[in-house]
Amino acid sequence: MKIGQRNDILDLLVNYEIVSFDIFNTVLLRRVKKPYGVFFQAGLFFAVNRIVAERIVRVFMRLRRVNEVTLSEIYSLIPFHDLESEIDLELTNLFVDAHALEIINLCQALEKIVYFVSDMYLGKIDLENLLIKNGISQPFQILVSSDYRLPKSKGLFGILIDRSKPIHPHNILHIGDNWNSDIVASKHFGIHSYYVGK
Repeated sequence: MKIGQRNDILDLLVNYEIVSFDIFNTVLLRRVKKPYGVFFQAGLFFAVNRIVAERIVRVFMRLRRVNEVTLSEIYSLIPFHDLESEIDLELTNLFVDAHALEIINLCQALEKIVYFVSDMYLGKIDLENLLIKNGISQPFQILVSSDYRLPKSKGLFGILIDRSKPIHPHNILHIGDNWNSDIVASKHFGIHSYYVGK
């Protein structure tokens, strides 16, 4: 999290009942430059198969008008590889942003409802484990695009609003690093946002 503006976020928190966070590149950071860089740590053969499999599944799902894929669908094309090994690889390459953790802890101390909202092929349980193993304590809730087949921009924020009723969208703050999927998309649903940059 790029925090020259950390105090701005802390001042904002008191105005909202719900605070949601993007996960990757906002709360959890990778030790590799690109997400697919993790795959190469398991070898070139695995990396090529894994990248191609995801591309094929995404094309197939788009043809069926499905907006998101799951990790198990990707691995259905590469059954000779172990899905759990990828999750373990992710875990070894992730670390929590210290400033983000401070803000999450403050939200919980202020008894804010904390959500993590992510566009990701991993499922809710996998993401929950990654967050907890990186020092993020319960209570929190997770909404992930692979569970709902909807990215943030096409309705995942709408699900956040539905699950938060009767709290008005203007009482929700979303914090994220992607201008389009975090800031523009949340604004489209009437949710306030805070851009942390990359």
